[in-house]
Amino acid sequence: MRRIAAPSSPLLPVTKSLAWINAPTIHNIKTHLILARLEYAEAIAKLRKRLQSPASGAVNETLLVILLLSMTEPVLGDPVSVDLATLTHLIGASRFIESSKLCSSFSGFPAPIIAVLMNNMIFGCLSCLAERASLLCSTLQALHKISISTSSLPPGSAYIIRLGVSVVEIHNEVRLRQFSNWVDTSQNQLNILLEKCSATLKEISIWSHLWEPKAHNLSPDEWNQLLTVGSVWNRSEAPKDVSMWFRKDWSQLCLYQLILHVAACRCVQQLSRTIDASPGHAEEELRMLKVTNSKIKTALDNVAQEIKDFVPVFLGTNNRYMADGVLLRIAAYAMLMPLRVAITVPGLGAKFRAELEVAVELIANHAGISRNFITDRVQTTVFE
Repeated sequence: MRRIAAPSSPLLPVTKSLAWINAPTIHNIKTHLILARLEYAEAIAKLRKRLQSPASGAVNETLLVILLLSMTEPVLGDPVSVDLATLTHLIGASRFIESSKLCSSFSGFPAPIIAVLMNNMIFGCLSCLAERASLLCSTLQALHKISISTSSLPPGSAYIIRLGVSVVEIHNEVRLRQFSNWVDTSQNQLNILLEKCSATLKEISIWSHLWEPKAHNLSPDEWNQLLTVGSVWNRSEAPKDVSMWFRKDWSQLCLYQLILHVAACRCVQQLSRTIDASPGHAEEELRMLKVTNSKIKTALDNVAQEIKDFVPVFLGTNNRYMADGVLLRIAAYAMLMPLRVAITVPGLGAKFRAELEVAVELIANHAGISRNFITDRVQTTVFE
């Protein structure tokens, strides 16, 4: 009798796809991407077979495959639909966890897988359309509760994820209220939202200096503090090695600050309109709100400037994270997110916007990323 082979693993083709994506560009990048797409298509086909018979493969491996697919999608997908396609993978990953009878918690999943899942979902919530964000935000909150109680995330990873979830909640609420022209939004609700922004920004400021690019100049005590809260990726790093993942953590904190400053600005502006429209309003209160708005905008400009100044550091020559001096494309896409957000900040000056666009092109050229992808990204905004 002929033996029926079990469905083969989708892990090998998806890792091959990533390998082609991240291969040094000493060869033709178009050839690399064609080969990467072929492996990607094979991975999708094998994943579908596995999901039809979940018992044929390990839960850990299946979730890892879905996450890796969500990382390849921005590179290989159609620029017009890539955000939705990536989001689909992330929703698929979360539903796979929720529906799996083999796993009722995150305790069986390696910490790096959970860190990637949660951070990718945070980015998905921040970048997708407001009406889609609500559904994903609910899923993110549910998964975050599970991860807190059942996963073995190091304190640093758990901290950055918790911050990200808070930022998503604030960003989503502000976007939805603005989408409805602030209908049924009271002055008290605006004050509460503004306080949430301030509290989260204050929390970020307490720790953000530990992730700055100049972290290798920290004192021994500060280094001990940094290693104590170090993320999944950083725990084995030598003190003088500012790793790619340290840089990624720091750029995430910058991204969160951008989102929060814009949310705070919008709350202050709506507060001003609400107070101004009320009978017998206090001029002093309006004046204080104007001062607050000015301070927030200054802080916003400063963070955007930090992100721009960070690009040369990000494109450093640490051979451990480079291949023949070429930045890994997956890492480059991670860095493009805060730059993409910075470029679309409302009210940004034309000169500075142009400088940020140059920084984006610098990363794109260094990593061999399609100009079409970049053009589409800088023409959309996460604030609408």
